[in-house]
Amino acid sequence: MAGPAELKQANKKLGDLASVIWTIADDIRGLAKISINLAYANAKETSAIIEPLSKQESNSGYKEEYAFCSNNYGEAVLDLEEATRLLEKADYKGLYEQALSAMDAAEDCEVLFEVPPPPNDNSQLQEKIENFVNLCSINLAVSDRLQKL
Repeated sequence: MAGPAELKQANKKLGDLASVIWTIADDIRGLAKISINLAYANAKETSAIIEPLSKQESNSGYKEEYAFCSNNYGEAVLDLEEATRLLEKADYKGLYEQALSAMDAAEDCEVLFEVPPPPNDNSQLQEKIENFVNLCSINLAVSDRLQKL
């Protein structure tokens, strides 16, 4: 069991971490960069899961859906790369459009796998797609806010 000294040190570290988080969050451009990077990493990871599934699937219907989503996630990755460039240029309208395009690509896939999920899919693909859509929503909100500055 931690003693008072350890608890005090842990609380100080937690306070320091909270301070860093709030400092970053105060900078809306920094928040945009973080949210784009998180969405980009998620899109790359999801794409890496979808691509082999499209090759392994024997059901032609699911195979086409996986191929469609693999293509969409490839486009989403490119959208987010462009979003990063636009953020650096302070083109917030363009940033918003790229974030929207990435989200549209993911939502198209989300609809395909809602009900029923492919029978052999144990990749938690639906959850990963939902996470990406949520990250894109954050990107949209942040880029919308940047346009209003």
